[in-house]
Amino acid sequence: MSTPLTRRTFLAVSGTAAAAALTTDTAAAASGAAAPGLKLGTEPSPNGGHGIVITEASSGRVLARQQAPLQILAKVGDSPVDTSAGYDHVTRSGDSLVGTGTVATAAGSRYRFTDRWTLEAGAVLLRREVRVDKAADSLEMGFNSRLALGTGQDGRLDKYDLFIPGVRYGDPAGLPGGALTGSDTDDYGYVRSMRLTLPFVALRRRDGGPTLTLSHDDARPRTDRQGYVNERSSSWWISDSIQYASLGFHQVPRTELALVYPAFEGQRTYLGGQWARRSHPVREGFTHSYTVRITLGEHEHFPSAAAAVWRDHWARSGPKPQAATGSQVHAAGIGLLAGLVKPYNGFAGLPFRVRLPSGQPDAVSYVMGFIGQQAPAGYQLLRAGLLKGDRDLADRGRSIIDFWVGESALPNGLPKLWIDGHQPHWREWYPAYLRVAADGMDGVLDAARLMRRGGEPQQAWERYLTAFAGFLVEHQNADGSFYRAYNWDGSVNSDAKTNTSHPIRFLTNMRRLTGDERYLNAALRAGDYYSRSTAGQFRFVGGTADNPNVVDKEGGGMAMNAFLALYDATRDDRWLTEARRAADYTATWLMGWSWQVDTPRRAYRELGGLGLSLIATGHSGLDNWLSYQSCNFYRLFLFTDDDYYRAIARTLMSIGLRTTQFNGNDLGYAKNGLVEEAIGLSNLVAEGTNVWLPWSSVAQVEPLSQLEDIFGSTDLDRVEHMPLAERKQRNTAFGQRL
Repeated sequence: MSTPLTRRTFLAVSGTAAAAALTTDTAAAASGAAAPGLKLGTEPSPNGGHGIVITEASSGRVLARQQAPLQILAKVGDSPVDTSAGYDHVTRSGDSLVGTGTVATAAGSRYRFTDRWTLEAGAVLLRREVRVDKAADSLEMGFNSRLALGTGQDGRLDKYDLFIPGVRYGDPAGLPGGALTGSDTDDYGYVRSMRLTLPFVALRRRDGGPTLTLSHDDARPRTDRQGYVNERSSSWWISDSIQYASLGFHQVPRTELALVYPAFEGQRTYLGGQWARRSHPVREGFTHSYTVRITLGEHEHFPSAAAAVWRDHWARSGPKPQAATGSQVHAAGIGLLAGLVKPYNGFAGLPFRVRLPSGQPDAVSYVMGFIGQQAPAGYQLLRAGLLKGDRDLADRGRSIIDFWVGESALPNGLPKLWIDGHQPHWREWYPAYLRVAADGMDGVLDAARLMRRGGEPQQAWERYLTAFAGFLVEHQNADGSFYRAYNWDGSVNSDAKTNTSHPIRFLTNMRRLTGDERYLNAALRAGDYYSRSTAGQFRFVGGTADNPNVVDKEGGGMAMNAFLALYDATRDDRWLTEARRAADYTATWLMGWSWQVDTPRRAYRELGGLGLSLIATGHSGLDNWLSYQSCNFYRLFLFTDDDYYRAIARTLMSIGLRTTQFNGNDLGYAKNGLVEEAIGLSNLVAEGTNVWLPWSSVAQVEPLSQLEDIFGSTDLDRVEHMPLAERKQRNTAFGQRL
């Protein structure tokens, strides 16, 4: 676990042109006190005029510099032509600087820059305006301006850790082929801002030095429909309606952060080809403007830097939670699940998917956990029925559990996981993925614990669970790990160990059910392995069964489940520290800003993906999976008194539930409880799956049921009327009960 040092924040004005060579010779810098501990001044630009440099006053150390702050990318034919210059004039007023200058291109166009640099609230704000003074429009058809920033340290990108939330977490390990910024050998890695959970990018050299962060402040992405821009196309579009930036890096000739406005995306894009370029027209008198926030901080290492940078941006830009809607969504979810349970193939279960907006099932296929969540859904219905005294509802849940217990068990303790068709047949080629099996067994175990607490132990269910727990104990590797997937005969199907966290919660709860210490010992050994194998990183990989070993949010969420379960079982603060590490990472997948989307669908039109979460690296899809962790974040708040975790939990239990239909939130779906399984919004239009899958509702119902089990209500607003001391006592007691 990386523990942040006491943070020293340096206010910095910095950057460099792609073609300008940085120098560490600060003797030429004209000094001036920008803030205590800093010197802000100018230095000669290799392109003529003035650059800006920021140094640490006590040591003269260069924190950041920008030798050629004025940069234009002009479309000449089918190529961008890069031209840069220094300021012609720089004037100082207190802690503020105003730099003005002109970039004259070879084609004859002239672009006038007015840059206002201001120290505000622990950062430097650059308010930039670029005006086309002269247009050589017969040659230059479009233009972009760029702010490029460097720390003054040499080295290619492989010497740095790069943090782009939802896109990259340090080095490119764990990024799938074709992923944005997925190679340290690329000269450019510009990403359109709508692919980021918050619009910033951060850089830190691995051997130390300041963490440089660049963010697009007050970003409001849009492209007017009247602009005739096809945002799904990689073609080079020119329109004054394009109002969004790209953020990322380039390393020509050295590694720097960059903001390009409007956006260039490349040299990788998810729109096909290497580049997707957007530009403004070269028209005399045309202006564009934007605000950039620049901060520098000193941190012990990359994980502490990334966590601190994200929290800083969340505190300033994250959403203000609305009234909690958990009770409405929980009721709608239970109602939907109950209404969909039928013996589609002779056995009770849920359809594999339902079409939106009609709410009609169109596939008969049961998956025990993961995307199908049959067994966990069965537990939720059983629980709701018993609480309400609704025997029919409880029987619907019980019938699902009975099916998996009675039909899926293999002689070695593994479960069969996927059954298809009206004339049911098991997918014999589908191995026992640890993620799918652990999800399903968690549901059966929750049901068994519930019945045991109620004085009606289910012996068949408990034998089924004990057989799987025995398989795990017998097949645990010497280093404490588990393999990713096993064949039906118990042999290894996939020897990756990145899913080791997935059965830990199950094993700790099996110890509660049975009192067998072997299960807790196996969980502790697995926790030790997983802690060691992920130490020093700010990423988790391998969270799913269908997207192997890539950086994703589910890896972080499964780590939260594991480490919190170990803390509940042992009260060892080590596991609470690990749970915080996982939570700090997982929270960075939560979409914390919004933009308007061109769609008739009210769920996304005004707030875009706000409160949803990016799915994984390698694409920009969104879903509601992070809802699973809402109660865990709230529990962490009560364990740590860290109000940040409370803010994340409240966001997930309010804004994060807004794309679900419930009473008072009519989205035009045929049934309450329906929520779209996944959606793409990075192209400023809604490109969704138009389907519901069972996991989408279980992800919302499960943590709200847990909230009710702990505090007596699914409504977080009501929970928070309870005295804090009582909430803490209940939270601790929950971790100790059967």
